[in-house]
Order: sequence, then structure tokens, then C-alpha cells
Amino acid sequence: MNELKLLAARAAIAEVDALGGGAHVIGLGSGSTATLFIEELAKRVRDGAKLTSVATSNASRALAEKLGIPLLDDAGPWAIDLNVDNKPFWVAMQELWASQRWIHSTVVADAEQFAQITLGVDWQVERPVERVEPAVIRDPDATQIAVLIHCPIERQLVMFHRIRVPADQSIEFAESILVAHGPRGYLT
Repeated sequence: MNELKLLAARAAIAEVDALGGGAHVIGLGSGSTATLFIEELAKRVRDGAKLTSVATSNASRALAEKLGIPLLDDAGPWAIDLNVDNKPFWVAMQELWASQRWIHSTVVADAEQFAQITLGVDWQVERPVERVEPAVIRDPDATQIAVLIHCPIERQLVMFHRIRVPADQSIEFAESILVAHGPRGYLT
């Protein structure tokens, strides 16, 4: 579960990055996934990102202060550029984990992990990928999440999954695409 929470946090960071340069106000959510997001956001601040934040809880505020993320006071109102709390992709990640759709599977986090998996004996890459890291695509009607998943059950597979989360927060799965396959898995 922590892996999917980290994926959700990184997806939220991708939205912060998509805001581009300039000063931005980020709403900080609450909970364990928000904690991971705040930790990732602190890295952006250390790298020179010009942003301030507003916390939704004392815990989020305390962590942001500890990590050096500039905070606005609690008085408000604020012009928040991005509020990272109850985002559709967080809902999607929790739903996917709960549905056991990816049980025993691993989200491939980066190119190094993909290389480690596919360099093993009997692995064949069917489709080269330009980007391995999870991605979030926002359009006016929905948020889309694109991830590579390694499933070791029947046969070792790495599949590309695309999930669409419309405004009503339902979850729509696109057809999975085989990226790489390897030796027999745990159940064959």
C-alpha cells in the first residue's frame, strides 16, 4: 500500500511541476499520502521552487515547517493554485489497491527498477518505453494515470496501465499493454 501512496504523492508532485515557474500557493492535504507529498514537495523547495503553502491540519503544518516549506498564515482567504487533498488519483490508487486488481504486483517507479527487472534471465522487452515514471495527465474532463506494473503471479509481466478518473471519480481502465515478459511466475 505504501508504494501506491508514494505513487499518488509523486503524481501530485507532477501536477506541481506542471504549474511551471513563478510563485504558486499549494494547499497541503492531510493523512499518510499527504505526508509523502509534503516530503516530496520539500525537495522541490530545496531545489529552488518558489512556492508557499496552506496546511489543512496541524500535522501537515508542522511537517511543512520542519521541512522548510514556506507557509501562509491560517487567516485566509488564499488564492490557491493547486489543492492537493482528495485528488482523483489518490482515490484511484486507494480503489485499485482495495479492489485487489494489482494484488502481488509492484508499481515500476523508475528506469533503474525497470532495467533491474528486465535484465533478468528469460526477459524480453516487447515495447521500449520512453518514460518509466508514473505520469498524471489532466484534461478538462478527467485525470488520467499512466503506470507500469510488474506482476509476478502466472508469468512475470510488465504491463502499461492507463486509468481515467472523470469528475464523478469513477474509475475507467483502458486496455493494458504488454511491455515486457519474463520467466514463469509464482503460480505456474
